[in-house]
Amino acid sequence: MTPHAPSTVAMRKEALELRKTLKPLVEKRRRARINDSLHQLKTLILPLVGKEKCRYSKLEKADILEMTVRFLTDIPATPTKDSTDSYREGYKACLQRVSALLPHTGLNREAGLRVNEFMQRAMLSTRPACQHCCGHSASIAPQTQQRLRDLQAANGPRSEIRASVSAPVSGAPVWRPCQASLAAALSSPSPSWSGTGGRHELSMMSAATSPPTSPSIQICRIMRPDDANIVGNVHGGTILKMIEEAGCIIGTRHCNTQTGDRCVAALARVERIDFLHPMFIGEVSHVSAEITYTSKHSVEVQVNVLSENILTGSKKVTNKATLWYVPLSLENVDKIIEVPPVEYLSPDQEELGKKRYEAQKFERMETKERNGEIIPPVSLPERHTKEPYTVGFSQSSLIHLIGPSDCTLLGFVHGGVTMKLMDEVAGIVAVRHCKTSIVTASVDAINFHRKIKKGCVITVSGRMTFTSNKSMEIEVVVDADPLTEAENGKYRAVTAFFTYISLDKENKPMPVPPLKLEGEEEQKRFEEGKARYLQNKAKRLVDKEQKQ
Repeated sequence: MTPHAPSTVAMRKEALELRKTLKPLVEKRRRARINDSLHQLKTLILPLVGKEKCRYSKLEKADILEMTVRFLTDIPATPTKDSTDSYREGYKACLQRVSALLPHTGLNREAGLRVNEFMQRAMLSTRPACQHCCGHSASIAPQTQQRLRDLQAANGPRSEIRASVSAPVSGAPVWRPCQASLAAALSSPSPSWSGTGGRHELSMMSAATSPPTSPSIQICRIMRPDDANIVGNVHGGTILKMIEEAGCIIGTRHCNTQTGDRCVAALARVERIDFLHPMFIGEVSHVSAEITYTSKHSVEVQVNVLSENILTGSKKVTNKATLWYVPLSLENVDKIIEVPPVEYLSPDQEELGKKRYEAQKFERMETKERNGEIIPPVSLPERHTKEPYTVGFSQSSLIHLIGPSDCTLLGFVHGGVTMKLMDEVAGIVAVRHCKTSIVTASVDAINFHRKIKKGCVITVSGRMTFTSNKSMEIEVVVDADPLTEAENGKYRAVTAFFTYISLDKENKPMPVPPLKLEGEEEQKRFEEGKARYLQNKAKRLVDKEQKQ
């Protein structure tokens, strides 16, 4: 069967099929957003109106909205107060709050009494210490800074002073401590410090104190000529390698924050990566990575890539990626280390991360079972016997010996090295098919099924699976052959799908020659690729609608 160029009827049919696929998905997302917002509104409004959640668990949507409107209508207007009264009330409210928290700070009895005595004196004062602080800041600042330095020297370089107060009640004037108040509080002898694990802290914190932010890093470097492809854009494989390096650094750093075996974060999976804008020679890449979820034995890392034109100062987002890492022990590479947990801003954030973890785990196992066959290397004489625009004509392979420079501390290949080789092979397949300049448009999930040791010979093979009007999908697999352990035989190590776009001489997208199919197996892969293409297109349209 040989499909020809898409006709007008076929294009209309495809558009109709896309609309049918997209409409229920958009409607489902919209209903989910409405229901989620109403659920949050109910959780907020019931305590405010004095209702018990258990007795009002099945409220209608209209009831929730009416209850909210009545509550907002009954709120009296806040009378305007004199600034002096606002300062005084806010100052006393803050002191009362701190006094209430003192028993829970872990201070010893003597220090607590001193701080409490200062609070009582301050509340009895007719004028808040901060009301006219601006005139005293210049004279008090040196004394305050000297006192802080004395405290830091007396308790070591790792000592910390934390003082955080919960957000003010809605409608109450905001009071912020000034240097005069801080100096008065520090005028008494320093209290004894208490803490655990060698970390000494003086904490006066409310229950509403926000948790620490997730671990994050940023890597910057300028793009050189050897980073570019033949068109002049930065090679897609180079960007993939930078993304993996940032993820490996933050993953390894986080997994080694606990005591026990030292470990290295090994790449297990890369979610879909879209190449939003090209990056050029001379631009500076900013690769930022942040840990967003941890399970017992894996770490999710979100990576964003920005390109900066240092001549004009303009910046643009080029890539967004999600990577999953597994920590492997340095002493025993087959031992997976438990991952230290991270703190989340809310239970919903943790729940969403757990759903992403379960989804990627299922897809990874499914892909591993589906891609069991090994693609044999393609020799040039065979390719010359094939008809143009067929799968066999553009199919390509690359053989690479894994050396020390390709590996981590454990002696296994870096995920970024493998991804760069995969992008090179996919690019060759794309050029052979359309015979024009090409650019990486996206990468579907890359699954790392097994580790590749130093000394292995890997065969990176790519074949065309699907072509649309302006894009082409290429399946790439990596098979590893351990030469020194020949009895183990070849095994499938990595699988992925790359999407490329054909470019004309002005670097604008141009039509892709249709793929000529030979046999039922190629027809099956073509239909599977078409389903992925329509699904990804529908997701992009949904995301675009949500942003608007």
